[in-house]
Amino acid sequence: MGIGLKVKLEPHTPLEVFMAVTRISDIIVPEVFTPYSQLQTEQKSRIVRAGVLVRDPMLDNLLAGGGLTFNVPSFKSLDDDAENISSDDPSSSSTPNEIGTAQEVGVRLSRNQSWGSTALTSALAGADPMAAIAANVSDYWAIRLQTAVMSTMVGIFADNDAAPSGSEHTQYDLTYDIKGGSYVEGVTTFSAEAFIDAAATMGDSSEA
Repeated sequence: MGIGLKVKLEPHTPLEVFMAVTRISDIIVPEVFTPYSQLQTEQKSRIVRAGVLVRDPMLDNLLAGGGLTFNVPSFKSLDDDAENISSDDPSSSSTPNEIGTAQEVGVRLSRNQSWGSTALTSALAGADPMAAIAANVSDYWAIRLQTAVMSTMVGIFADNDAAPSGSEHTQYDLTYDIKGGSYVEGVTTFSAEAFIDAAATMGDSSEA
């Protein structure tokens, strides 16, 4: 007696495989820092570093004492008056002239600055901030000294350009003004002629 086997075949369905991968969005990407570098200022402070400014013993003595300001009296030059013509006439005797005096006021510029860092900051940074500060202190003070000098010079020339008011100075005797009301090529620009005219305001001292 035979046994029959009946099998029903279904259409074949391809097997789909889903693979799970770790992507960039799934992880924390660490930040990588290069060692600290030192940025250098572009301010060169050439006026201070060129030796144009020198220490003055008189100012050093004044600063060694107290006070915010210093009064410096001085004698003026003798007036350039015409001399007397000598004669044996008793009535033509010379009348003595006087010598004038002036007083200048010096101002003590008291300035300070400070920087700081903590040990923990240095440990976490992997570099010493205080070493970087120490390496830049001299440049900082050179820049600030030149800034003070230039600001003082601007004030001196601004006062000279102003009309005298209670002070003894001649307006424009320190400057030669070519700026005009508007720019004019060859007139308001820096030129050799303008430089010579400006130097002439120094008189005989222009060659010093």
